[in-house]
Amino acid sequence: MEDVMWKRSEELNKFYEKQQDEAGVQSIRFSPEVEKEYLRVAYESGWEEAMKLDPVNGAKLRKLIGGGY
Repeated sequence: MEDVMWKRSEELNKFYEKQQDEAGVQSIRFSPEVEKEYLRVAYESGWEEAMKLDPVNGAKLRKLIGGGY
């Protein structure tokens, strides 16, 4: 199931990128190092918010689905 979802996500990304290109929107591409740090900060800030809202279940959820980066 995860493979199907990943493939669909890639298809949608390509579709939206094409639409953006046609509309003249310029995409930003990060270097691999910057991308990794950007995603780490995004995931961590999301988990911080989840832990503020519900520390007990936030911790359980993070343990179940992983911590991201």
